[in-house]
Amino acid sequence: RFYFDGFIDHQSGHGLNPQPVPAQILEGRMILQSPGLLSAFDIYTGRRLWESPLPKMYTFGGPKGGLGVHSKKHPKPWAYEPAHKFEVPPTHRCRPSGFNFVSTPEGIYLCAGRHLLCLDPKNGKQISKWKVPMDGDFCWGGIRFSGDTLVTTVFRPQDVIDCQAGHDGNGGDWAGDRLPMSHLLVLDRRTGKLLWSRQSNRGFLNRSGFAIGAGKLFCVDLHTSRVEKKLKEAGRKLSTTSPTLYALDLKSGKELWSYPLDVYAQNLVYSAKHDSLLLTCRNLMEWSKNKWVDRSIDIRKGKRNKSAPGKMRAMRGRDGKILWEVAEAAYHTPQVILDDLLIDRWGYSYSLLNGKRHRRTSPLTGELETWSFRKSGCNHLIACENLVTWRCACYDLKNQSGVLKLTGMDAGCAPTLLPAGGVVSVPNFGTHHKRNRMTALALVHRPENVVWTNYHTSREKMQSSTLFKRAGFNLGARGDHFDSAGTLWLQIGARHRSNAQFKPKNVRWVHTTSQDHQNAITGSALVGASEIILPLSRGGKSPSNQSSQWTIRLHFAELEAIKQGERVFSVALEGKKILSNLDILSRTKKRFSPWIHEIKNVKAQGKLDIKFIPVRGEPLLCGVEVIREK
Repeated sequence: RFYFDGFIDHQSGHGLNPQPVPAQILEGRMILQSPGLLSAFDIYTGRRLWESPLPKMYTFGGPKGGLGVHSKKHPKPWAYEPAHKFEVPPTHRCRPSGFNFVSTPEGIYLCAGRHLLCLDPKNGKQISKWKVPMDGDFCWGGIRFSGDTLVTTVFRPQDVIDCQAGHDGNGGDWAGDRLPMSHLLVLDRRTGKLLWSRQSNRGFLNRSGFAIGAGKLFCVDLHTSRVEKKLKEAGRKLSTTSPTLYALDLKSGKELWSYPLDVYAQNLVYSAKHDSLLLTCRNLMEWSKNKWVDRSIDIRKGKRNKSAPGKMRAMRGRDGKILWEVAEAAYHTPQVILDDLLIDRWGYSYSLLNGKRHRRTSPLTGELETWSFRKSGCNHLIACENLVTWRCACYDLKNQSGVLKLTGMDAGCAPTLLPAGGVVSVPNFGTHHKRNRMTALALVHRPENVVWTNYHTSREKMQSSTLFKRAGFNLGARGDHFDSAGTLWLQIGARHRSNAQFKPKNVRWVHTTSQDHQNAITGSALVGASEIILPLSRGGKSPSNQSSQWTIRLHFAELEAIKQGERVFSVALEGKKILSNLDILSRTKKRFSPWIHEIKNVKAQGKLDIKFIPVRGEPLLCGVEVIREK
């Protein structure tokens, strides 16, 4: 079942829908597809605007269906007789469930087997219904648009059978990189008139294998090694032409240039601003002696090393000249391009200008650093100028504040956290998991809220340590965060030490959720410590021993229900007593009120040592801010 706000029930009739088609946002509408139904919702209210019936298909879902056609229950989905009783049989579509579609202000175009449907985005009514404008048995595959043109792929139903598209024991879209598309068609999207077509030598890739921009269409023509094997077993005669990348004129189909592929590249991304076409091979797979050779195979283990370096190159769009090429890491696809920033599927950042790791100024050290973020879940990234989202979290690109985990949410295998129109729409339909409750919601930015994140800099190990320029240690905090001055406060707690040390081991961590408390730094604290040792540098195997001079700010607030005089202690910094008989409530006069004590010209070597001498009750400290002096 699919629910939208607990009201809209998208029922497939024979089980849950595995691997649904991602939703699309168009002029304030969220276009959501489920088996036999296409609906539009207002992204600001969740109100259903319209719903329109679609041709019925069998989704291969259900309680025992596993991951749809990828379940071992259906090793040959194309031959499953019950599925052929539906309007669109398995051999007439290139997804395990649903139809590829694209939304424009004038029409929503949807590839439904032998027909390309066009629906009115205002009311969902059918505007047109086009067959493949070629002789022969063809079905519509993938679709994109550019200006007044539709760029589509088509396939032969027999190819689904011969390629044995469907069963791979995992998940995913069986046509994404397995089912070859026989033709590329470009249509006038207003009239459906065929402008030009091109037949593949081997097979066009359905969606990821072509890119559009600057009046050009880029596409790869290749077979995967698995498809080649299955086609040979079916007795098919294969082309002797090498896998090739083509650049075509979008209006005429004229070939502008071509490039023989030496590595397997199934994902194309193009930046019109930089006239840069990106080709990526995750783990090195080379074309050698008329076949693909996997260079990432670990000979000792006899299987692929998924961390083995691949190859990534950028080519100039107008003439195919190689701009740069790198082969230093496993380059995960698909990638996101935002101006000159490139982010791969697992959160590694690169520069589109040279392929090297992207660099930014570290808020901790003030020096340039490479950066990445920890992405989890099986789906890929969705990005806009300010935000990157995935299955259960997001990353703030504008402020580089870190990963914000959306605790308690699991948007599923299809990308379903959609930033558009000033809100993040979460239809929560993109999953094969069977949950007791499914609902939908929209999130809006609230700048007054404290954003608790996990701030990661880079997964590469630094060879040497670098002294902090400015940093904060937030004791017991729910995550990392930036304050209004730009200081990055690092979470320090029982499970997040950040190289901090505490004595004794049985310290207490306290937090407050009181409405009277408005300060993020003093919303939590460490209680009962006799000594805290904090690092003054990051990276390297050991802290820097370089002598340096610091300004230290200690943040206090009374968070527990005690009276004045019941908590009294002294504090020593680097062996020198700086506070004697401190009673926090006597300073603040009120519970939860913050109090800051600043000490200048503190000399330290690599670490900062803070000792507490209890007089009455247990010592308490909320945060420590360190600022390196010139």
